[in-house]
Amino acid sequence: MGNPKKTDADMDLHTKQKVAIYDAYLKRYLKIVPSNSSRINLYDPCAGKGKYGEHDGSAIVACKNINYHAAYAPEQGFHIYLNEPNTENRISLQEHCTFPCVDCIDSTDATSFISKHCKQDANGHKLWFIDPYGYTQVNRKSISEIMKLQKSEILLFIPLTFIYRFLQGVSDDNKRLKPIANFLNDYSIAHNEAKNCSSAPEFADLISKKLQTFYGYSWHATMKEGANYYSLVFIGKHHYGLDKFLEARDKILDDLASTQLSLIPMGAERDLLTLIPEKGYINNCEIYHEGLKNGYSTTGNRKHLESLEKRELIHVTPVNGNRRSKSHFFIGNKYYKDQEIRIKISAKHQQCTLPF
Repeated sequence: MGNPKKTDADMDLHTKQKVAIYDAYLKRYLKIVPSNSSRINLYDPCAGKGKYGEHDGSAIVACKNINYHAAYAPEQGFHIYLNEPNTENRISLQEHCTFPCVDCIDSTDATSFISKHCKQDANGHKLWFIDPYGYTQVNRKSISEIMKLQKSEILLFIPLTFIYRFLQGVSDDNKRLKPIANFLNDYSIAHNEAKNCSSAPEFADLISKKLQTFYGYSWHATMKEGANYYSLVFIGKHHYGLDKFLEARDKILDDLASTQLSLIPMGAERDLLTLIPEKGYINNCEIYHEGLKNGYSTTGNRKHLESLEKRELIHVTPVNGNRRSKSHFFIGNKYYKDQEIRIKISAKHQQCTLPF
């Protein structure tokens, strides 16, 4: 969030939504970190100026969430590490981030900041919010350094439309885009694959699925502002972190239901149905896990399955002597973590002829 050209009052719609999703995720993240974890660390390599008119930036949002949560978890230690290379922004950040949980406000480049803190490898859980202005310091090495650490997660902001056009071979004089295009190419997301995507949101799906092959769990919250799309991408090694990220995304969708939406909803029923084998079945633990890896929150997964069953497009059968009340799909972390297989789900029609 360190754009030195923005005035204090400027905060684009996609920036507000990105920070809102970060805020909603932090509220959930802080609750799911085990109480026996003695330390929680938040990192913001490109923290910006902290405050933009009346709007809180990512650093202030993190500080306020920690400040609130600490009262309910006094046994845990909370540490926020900020960095902002732009002098004017950093002075503003120092004025606004006077919370006791802030351990440092560094002035180095993002790559050096990431490398420094990866080498220190603090105990406990680590959440990185990476939103670099210009993307001159985003590379696969930095992301991989973070993901080698135990208990680390990343929220990475990507200006989707510009990178999508760049990889499609559309001419663009903005040299700031080349580093992140190189970053995506490092993950085998090449020009040909970008050209095969019919839209920027489909390109975001491709990015997330590629990142899954390297790090385990990834999905995106994609926003539209005017003709441009932007993505906040989750990268983590545990399914429950992704679950809470998708829940945070859906919370913002619900909050904005009566306003002009720019956040793109999750996939449709048709797409969830494609996760069910045409011949055979999928159980409740499998549909939960595969749903997460295709962008469906627990709540959204259940809602779509309920609709599909009402339309008689799926058949649900209890297994292992279990009983099932109507519209209960046993979807969620509590079933998945213990592998409690309660039902199997099969498709009733060949998917090429489904009435959508």
